[in-house]
Amino acid sequence: MMPSTGAPREQWVVPELGPSLGRLSDPALGGEAGPLGARLDDIRLRLVTGVFELAGAGRAFAAAGDPDGAMATLNRVAWLALWEKAVTASAERVTATVNARLSAAAAESRFPRTRLRAE
Repeated sequence: MMPSTGAPREQWVVPELGPSLGRLSDPALGGEAGPLGARLDDIRLRLVTGVFELAGAGRAFAAAGDPDGAMATLNRVAWLALWEKAVTASAERVTATVNARLSAAAAESRFPRTRLRAE
């Protein structure tokens, strides 16, 4: 048998991301809502879970000796897709909360329903 003459394979490592994410990865707090009354903890935790899942997939590719697969899993497009989902969900939640509060204020002040804009 002939000895292998190829260069030694580089070991790819995907680092632990939890410490780098700081408070984003903290568990949801009890009854605290944001300043507008919208709770966003579930959206934040879904974002962090998605990041951890991407890192796990990247680790699996790296362990299998596939650095290209690891890099593709952790590329900008994958991260951006997670971010855009979180931003969209947050915007919808805040919008719904603000609209509900405006409707409640209109009802309390006896503002005519016919003058409220529905979009």
